[in-house]
Amino acid sequence: MSDRGFHLFYIIFLTVLALGSVGGIVWWLRSVGRQEKEKTEFETDVKVQNAASSRRVHFYVL
Repeated sequence: MSDRGFHLFYIIFLTVLALGSVGGIVWWLRSVGRQEKEKTEFETDVKVQNAASSRRVHFYVL
């Protein structure tokens, strides 16, 4: 392989490697964001349930 061919291969290889790394980071950030969104939705549901249960009036028979 000539020097020119090697350099072309090397540049293409590094470009693919860089794009794969960027894609991996983007995928990771999206998955973390999705987990945070699900966590926030769950916490909101729990707060709504707690608020609803605290409004209930309990009658005790003496």
